[in-house]
Amino acid sequence: MKDDKTLILERLESVRKYYEKFEDMLDDLPFFIPKSTKKMLKKYLGQDKELEALMESISTQRPPRLLIAGDRGVGKSALVNALCRARIVETSPYGGENVDRVVNDIDIYACKRGDETEIEIFETSTYKTAEKITQIINFKPDAAILLLDSSRDVDIHSQLEFFEDLKKKIEGSGGNKLPLIVAITKVDEASDQTYEELVDEGEMGKKIALSVDIDRNQLRESLSKYRGTILAHGNVVDEIVALSSLNLYNFDELRRIIEDVMIDPNAQMGFRMTFRLSEVLSGVSNRLVKLFSGMAAVIALTPIPVADLYVLLILQGLMVALIARLSGRDVNLKTGIEFILSLGGVTLAGFGLRTVAQQAAKFANFLPFAGSAISSTIAATGTNAIGKAAVAHFISDLPLRKTKSLFKALSKSSK
Repeated sequence: MKDDKTLILERLESVRKYYEKFEDMLDDLPFFIPKSTKKMLKKYLGQDKELEALMESISTQRPPRLLIAGDRGVGKSALVNALCRARIVETSPYGGENVDRVVNDIDIYACKRGDETEIEIFETSTYKTAEKITQIINFKPDAAILLLDSSRDVDIHSQLEFFEDLKKKIEGSGGNKLPLIVAITKVDEASDQTYEELVDEGEMGKKIALSVDIDRNQLRESLSKYRGTILAHGNVVDEIVALSSLNLYNFDELRRIIEDVMIDPNAQMGFRMTFRLSEVLSGVSNRLVKLFSGMAAVIALTPIPVADLYVLLILQGLMVALIARLSGRDVNLKTGIEFILSLGGVTLAGFGLRTVAQQAAKFANFLPFAGSAISSTIAATGTNAIGKAAVAHFISDLPLRKTKSLFKALSKSSK
């Protein structure tokens, strides 16, 4: 019997293979669809780098590499255990069933699921040496997490300088930008200290204020002392999150941030498959909705008359087909278009694509993207409404009747 991960990988692979055939599908469209329309669709579907990267990451995903840094006792080991999903550091300092550990002047972990490596972790202090910088560059981290202990005074300036220098050297060596997350630990041990002034410190100040607001709007005095340093290094810090010492409260938020800041889609997909297996399909579906909505907006910048409404309809039909395939259903372009039109009470089963196009033109007044010249905003929001309805129906198993109601509500809000 196949496990959940195998089933999800098979569905993702089905989506990738179907997407790779989109040019052949467009070539096979009926003669009455103008060549210019096919050319436009090929252009936007074939040149969208984000969509292409997402599809490639399905088959080229890899274990993400994380750099964890901080002073002794700040919670690095607890975070490693949480990421490896096993208590391995305290009980077995030189290895364990789910982790490999190599000890030099730094610690490198390979978190495993059976024989499969899921995450690689480079743990270190921020004490800077040329050798350590070289080791980190060779490790090629996808994201870095700096842990700061809110229960004691910390020299944040030198630690952020470490990352400022590291980022420059990584980019200077031809590597990708290194996202830095500051995780403030042990906030549950913090004493009362108001911090309303933080919200006046700009975007990073707001992130600091929100991150420490776990169950009360207060901040330890020590954090107030070094908040100015964090703000001064705002160009170095990409995100900030607070964690408690008990069971790493707010760890799910940290995981979300790690996934969001990763630049390499292969590492991002690998991280998603490790921690959010149950959410992978909805996550990929929502990503598809966002990408196709963006393409619809760009296409609509070239005025399209109602008679050519099926230009967007084909784009949206492909989006629906990809989302449906994530649910394990064998849905093609035509069926995807039929689903879109059925949301408004039009049934086209058994009809050809010419009929679909004709019905679409007649049905234009209902659809949220209709008009004599479709605006970019309306095209995007209409595509988004269709995409969300498809995710609700195919991924979340919402009955069609309720899906229609959801689509109508989304359509009204998009007008």
